[in-house]
Amino acid sequence: MGRRLVTVLGVALAASLAVPPSPVLARPASDERRDPRVVGVGGPETMILRSGCHETYHAAAVFDAVAGEEYWATINAEDATGGDIDGAIREGVVTSPGRITVTAPLLLCGAVHEAGVGRIKVGLLVGDTDETLRKRVTLKYDDRVSLRKAKRVRGHTTLRGVWSRGKGFGPGLTTYVRKSVRVQLFFKPRGSRRWQHVGRTGIDFEGRWAARAPIGDPGRWQARIAGSNRLLPARSQVRRAR
Repeated sequence: MGRRLVTVLGVALAASLAVPPSPVLARPASDERRDPRVVGVGGPETMILRSGCHETYHAAAVFDAVAGEEYWATINAEDATGGDIDGAIREGVVTSPGRITVTAPLLLCGAVHEAGVGRIKVGLLVGDTDETLRKRVTLKYDDRVSLRKAKRVRGHTTLRGVWSRGKGFGPGLTTYVRKSVRVQLFFKPRGSRRWQHVGRTGIDFEGRWAARAPIGDPGRWQARIAGSNRLLPARSQVRRAR
């Protein structure tokens, strides 16, 4: 497959979160008429997409109940494009009155699910209450960017490298992923202490990128990925262009 690269040049951590001891709750909006016993949805603010499938993250239904009440909670999620993220069904009988937190793991698969803004979803049935609750969650790749070549040629510098979704991911990217990535290019002239942002470039369907910067001075180069609602910040090794 040929590479199709678009380069725009001009001189010029998120941390992985599992459910915390006290879940981060999405409360019903003030104008929504919900049973006051339904407290909200608990779960992470961010989930990191890694290769393979894992159940690192949990979501929760949080509600008030009295002893003897039966409950049924369907807990799952969806990714940025509406793809299903499997969870679980939890059911039982409340044994002690008060605030109840029912949790379930979310099966997150890096090669299947898409990064961006998704939702945790809870269907809750307790006593006479039947509610559907949602909570925003951001899915991000633990991405990597490399700078493999920085070479000065006749008044400019050619740069080449590769972006990937993270360790363990296979080759090949969807259009959705490819269009979300912009590699930022930084240059530090020899003798200077400051990095200068000098341009950006896209990637092809294999994650490869290339650029031709109108800078012929000796110095150091670095490729970077700015953090977004789909990507974690990333930086390449520094390369010297002689």
